[in-house]
Amino acid sequence: MKTNLFVTAAISALSVTTPICLQTHDLPAQRRQTASPQGVMKNENSSGVQEAWVRRVAYFQDLSDEATDMVVDQTGAVYVTGIVTDSKKDYNYGTAKYDHNGNLVWGPVVENGYQAFNDEAAAIALDAAHVYVTGKMTGSNGDYNYGTIKYNRSSGSKVWSRQENGDAANPDEAVAIAVDAQSNVYVAGNSFRESADWSYKLIKYDRDGNLQWAALADANESNAHPDKIVAMAVGATGNVFVTGIGYNDDVALDDYMTIKYDGSNGRVIWKKFYHGEAEDQPVALALNGLGQVYVTGRSKNSFGDWDYVTIKYDAANGAALKTVRHNAGENDVPKALAVDKLGNVFVTGGSQHSINSYDYLTIKYNANLDTTWTRRYNDSRSNDYDLANDLTLDLEGNVYLTGLSYHSQTGYDCATVKYNSEGVENWVIRYEGPGDDIPNAIAIDKEGEVYVTGYSEKALGADKDYLTIKYAQASPNRVEQSESEPADKYSLAPNYPNPFNPATKIVFALPQADDVKLSIYSATGQLVRTLVDSKMNAGRHEISWNGQDQFGQVVANGVYWYQLIVTGTNGKATFRETKSMTLLK
Repeated sequence: MKTNLFVTAAISALSVTTPICLQTHDLPAQRRQTASPQGVMKNENSSGVQEAWVRRVAYFQDLSDEATDMVVDQTGAVYVTGIVTDSKKDYNYGTAKYDHNGNLVWGPVVENGYQAFNDEAAAIALDAAHVYVTGKMTGSNGDYNYGTIKYNRSSGSKVWSRQENGDAANPDEAVAIAVDAQSNVYVAGNSFRESADWSYKLIKYDRDGNLQWAALADANESNAHPDKIVAMAVGATGNVFVTGIGYNDDVALDDYMTIKYDGSNGRVIWKKFYHGEAEDQPVALALNGLGQVYVTGRSKNSFGDWDYVTIKYDAANGAALKTVRHNAGENDVPKALAVDKLGNVFVTGGSQHSINSYDYLTIKYNANLDTTWTRRYNDSRSNDYDLANDLTLDLEGNVYLTGLSYHSQTGYDCATVKYNSEGVENWVIRYEGPGDDIPNAIAIDKEGEVYVTGYSEKALGADKDYLTIKYAQASPNRVEQSESEPADKYSLAPNYPNPFNPATKIVFALPQADDVKLSIYSATGQLVRTLVDSKMNAGRHEISWNGQDQFGQVVANGVYWYQLIVTGTNGKATFRETKSMTLLK
């Protein structure tokens, strides 16, 4: 999961997973047949979503570009990074910013290393005023180094650029980046050493780009097998967690290797391995706010097929609290992981149902890793190759997936799916471009608008463009804040209009930043929907309710109650008020 505004704020931690970029040549070749002549949007289940805008970027018209990662800020501005090809056909970092209307604010800002050889941006992160990008960048030694750049969010101007190299004549490749509350920057990836093959490498910069420490780690210092980080998360206290592949000498196979570092000095606090029935390869890691770490990946079973395997660790000491394996038949390949504010765990990826044919497979676990529900998605027109690449969550526990979905007439399309917290499919929307369309990342903003980025071919088998799409959900809850109207006391105003159909607005005021919960109840006291459950700034706030319940269903006529509860730092309610309103159709 790419950085999520809602979940990050709720758990006070930054979770970053390596973007997994699926190249066209990695896809089953026999399916790449024909495609529609131009990009179109197709709703399979059109209720509740529409395309707001689509942006394609070609740095040079006849060359290939691919967006690898994306973040969205509180204003709905979108920051995209990836790989652009220059006139010499060399790869470069390319980073761009769009506003919430899809207008290009700046970029693509193109950066390259020594002599402009091939440089590939892999990950992006934000703080309050800056954008950070990392990946692999060629150095003066002619090999790859970590290349990390800090930009001004408003202008796109470069603040600083740093390269980091281990063994002077060998490559280093960064795969993940995170920024803490003090704007310290953490970069995770892998460094090749003559004595140990590939090793985990984690580095920390201060806000000015000064290197604070660098830490290397291997499964076994005496072996010469590759160990590679795939994901990183930074906890609220500044400790850093990474997971990846660690070679297990005892069984001569790859296993999960998860490490906790002291964020102040890079010291290893604990290192844990998971070995299943055969080979094991993690893909993602996430933290919750209760002191647990979750890792998911794929693990071969005794029949030689891959299964989802998800592990819950105690963050303090690394004790494995629970491990769950999910086998849906043949090969099951997870790609992304997220944890909501209640500790529920979501895993998505692909599940094979026949030779070269997969479905999206999404699982929701509770905080104890007991299965709540499982869901599959495929394009019923083809029932062919569908693979989810990424997921994100909103505050209400809805889950959004994006991935590639094959159809014989359009090739690989970008298919985005929403499930509510109960696993009910709310909508599916597809982007069918002129060639293959492969999404790499998904994000959601505070208004419930959904963003997807990746690449789209100009024609089947042709060069690629950056592809970024914004989807607008029907009547999302829009919170508006007026800092020019300071509040001197707590208040909850009557909704307006009242009676209403189909939507109404609720206004409340906070004299200081507090934890807020705004909920809708039926006349009999049953919870209908929670509109807000987060910390909010001081001032006047306005939120719309679209007359839908937590499952996305339109509610019946009648009287409803809305209740505002404000909780202080002592955990006790400092303000509580309830008012009535009437839906009249």
